[in-house]
Amino acid sequence: MRRGFLWDGFDAGIAAALAGDPDTARDHFERVLGEDPLAPGMVDAQEKTRELHALAADREAVAARVVHSCRSKPGLDPVRLAMS
Repeated sequence: MRRGFLWDGFDAGIAAALAGDPDTARDHFERVLGEDPLAPGMVDAQEKTRELHALAADREAVAARVVHSCRSKPGLDPVRLAMS
């Protein structure tokens, strides 16, 4: 991961977890966690990254966490996910 491109690693970690590759997901998440939090938003992103790192082996939990996070920002109600 290029230094300063936290979101690249964050998104790549999510994609790997959703694809069923928790080891690669954790590698990406660890790179995000290794970044110096130079801006207030980075501290929050790293907190979310810690949660996702812990969930990396559970695709459904990662998907639920990401969807919940995205829906909560604009104040949307939670949804129940059905993954196969």
